[in-house]
Amino acid sequence: MSMHIKKSGLLDESESVAETERGNTRSIKDDSSFGLPKFEVALDSLPSKGVLYPEGTKIHYLPYTFGELLRHSASDVDTKDDIHIVAKGIQPTGIEVKDLTYWDFVFIGILRNMTRGDVEWVGLSYNCPRCEQRVNTSVLFTDIEFTDLDIPKFPVVVNLKDVNWEFYPLTMDKYVKLIEGEHNTDSRYVFAAQVTNRPLDNTLALFDSAIDEDAEVLEYIDGLLFHGPNPVTVTCNHCTKQVPIDITDKEVFIRPFRRSEFSPRDRITFGQE
Repeated sequence: MSMHIKKSGLLDESESVAETERGNTRSIKDDSSFGLPKFEVALDSLPSKGVLYPEGTKIHYLPYTFGELLRHSASDVDTKDDIHIVAKGIQPTGIEVKDLTYWDFVFIGILRNMTRGDVEWVGLSYNCPRCEQRVNTSVLFTDIEFTDLDIPKFPVVVNLKDVNWEFYPLTMDKYVKLIEGEHNTDSRYVFAAQVTNRPLDNTLALFDSAIDEDAEVLEYIDGLLFHGPNPVTVTCNHCTKQVPIDITDKEVFIRPFRRSEFSPRDRITFGQE
């Protein structure tokens, strides 16, 4: 099963809602400065369906603010800084932000985008495989579809090389440690970090020696643990070829989306009446 992200309009002047197919997120009164709305996300609407979090866990989030957008756009901001900015607007109860799975964190970051105003598009860039031109395009966030985590019980255990290997989905705590070790772009390290009962070096050695059925089992487990966005189909504006684009790159989601057409001039006046 997979899940689309949806957004409804305002319910009334004080309450708005961002929906998924299996639940919704409702705003509640927030005690932050200037009365920022706070939203609660239903655990079963997360890509992980909340199965890894203890009973009673609640997750609230705030929309992106203007100040956060400025910090995101600063030239000296790196990926770890971007993650910190996203995390500041996530307020869980019963767990810490670092305990969220990576893809749940990304999903909530999208919700932060959705609730900050008239934000409807995600910008994408890719090289067209037909005409080899660089294409800049965008997709509606409502067209983004996440794969559900469909595992009945954790850990996922497999015996390889006469050793039991236990797998859990990647958490933000482990992802940040990968960034600090400069291995976040290496898929070997990302998958190896999801083994919880063996040292990282041992897991990497297993991967580098796995062949035949062992390799197939590991590939299957990697697919089981994935609960991120599916590819989206876009049309090249040079040759009109339709291409499925992988949107699992962190840069697509960690930074805020662009707004839809909006005129700031309509909100301001000059001088005093």
